[in-house]
Amino acid sequence: MRPSIELGFIVAWLVLRATGDHPTIDAAWTAAAIAVAALSPVSGLVILVGIAPWDQPLTLGNALGLRHLLVLGLAASAGLRVLLRPSSLPRTQPVAVAFALLAITLILGVGWMYAEYGRKVGWESATFWLAGFGGAMIVLLVATWLGYGGQSRPLWVAIIAATVAGALSLADYLLPGVMRGLPVQALLADKTFGTRLAGAIASPNAMVSLLVAPVGVFAAALVLGRDRWIRVAAAVLLAGLAAAMLLTYSRSAILALFAIAVLVLWRWRRKVGGVLLLGGLAVGIAIAPAYLQARGSVLGGDSAVVPGKVLIATDELRITAWNAASRMFLDRPLTGQGFRSYKKLAPVYGDAVLGSPHNEWLRLFAEEGIVAGILGLAFVLTIARDLARAPGWLAIGCLGAFIGWAITATFNNPFLFLQVNAITFTVAGVMLGLGRRAVDQPDAPADPSPIPMGAVS
Repeated sequence: MRPSIELGFIVAWLVLRATGDHPTIDAAWTAAAIAVAALSPVSGLVILVGIAPWDQPLTLGNALGLRHLLVLGLAASAGLRVLLRPSSLPRTQPVAVAFALLAITLILGVGWMYAEYGRKVGWESATFWLAGFGGAMIVLLVATWLGYGGQSRPLWVAIIAATVAGALSLADYLLPGVMRGLPVQALLADKTFGTRLAGAIASPNAMVSLLVAPVGVFAAALVLGRDRWIRVAAAVLLAGLAAAMLLTYSRSAILALFAIAVLVLWRWRRKVGGVLLLGGLAVGIAIAPAYLQARGSVLGGDSAVVPGKVLIATDELRITAWNAASRMFLDRPLTGQGFRSYKKLAPVYGDAVLGSPHNEWLRLFAEEGIVAGILGLAFVLTIARDLARAPGWLAIGCLGAFIGWAITATFNNPFLFLQVNAITFTVAGVMLGLGRRAVDQPDAPADPSPIPMGAVS
């Protein structure tokens, strides 16, 4: 399907969001987008990632909006095509692990919640599964399948959409009085966080998870790309998005930026990457107390450093949550407690505040048991390995984006946000497919993207 049609759908959605509530028109738009996805999965994914970063009312329950139905449409459209031609999906470990996690979290996770707590709780668990973990795996599998077929457009649209979201969020942070008086206000979350940047998503930490995708790609383009104008554009965009990440005052932003820098420089010159890794760790350890003190003085509240203590209040809450998740796992290690059971059971296991473990890997162990937990770790390792093996600077950028996201998932809850997952797993999935295509189909066009991926200096 023509890119002009995809652009028309994205623009129409943005106009609808900016001009108020239109329930009937919104439903018609969604039905039409699902029809497009049925005819052309690549166009369906392009439309999804084009609108993904922006805030949207959850009109179908506590977790679902209309665009989540497009995820189901994509799953049906791509799934039917894979059933008709199984060889169109690459036989790789990340694909196998993603399918296994999809099945386990649905059967052991959502299924257990239905069986244990009844229809109401089970249905709520199912909606959060689609909006979060399940939707993320669907997007990853569809994107990998499309990349294996030589389609790279969804990846670039995802990067553009996340970049625009980051730019508008930064503008909203710097000029709130101006931005909140414009129609684009409807695209930004109503909830603000004072000193901390949020904007497109009502969570500073989730904004970090969203922005690591374009930051990883632009960092790779800046250091490894050959075209001068691409490097200049990457430098400008990288500076703005990195500033936006730092203005969230999320410590995971610093860790993610550091990891991306090490990966990119390691690929450029291994010695330089090694020096940055060791030197950065040493400097980070040395200045951490001063940084925490300065951060606490700016943010105040739970972020303030109490004299005589190393951890701040939010750190102690996270550790409490990690301990609660660990006890949940040990109490039922084989099957876990059920998908999103932490929200329900956390007070019983010692966390009466957060309601979320703030660690997506511990959540898998706690909610779906030891097999899912091990698969979650394998998920990160196999994707990182395959992205590292793929050729070209874009692959390194996608690796940095994925590792950055995985770091944020170790301290926060990005799986809760389709706004993040649609971007991250489209970028990672398309690149996984393209990388495997280069191995399995060496005679196929090596670079179907609009920007040369193989140009590594």
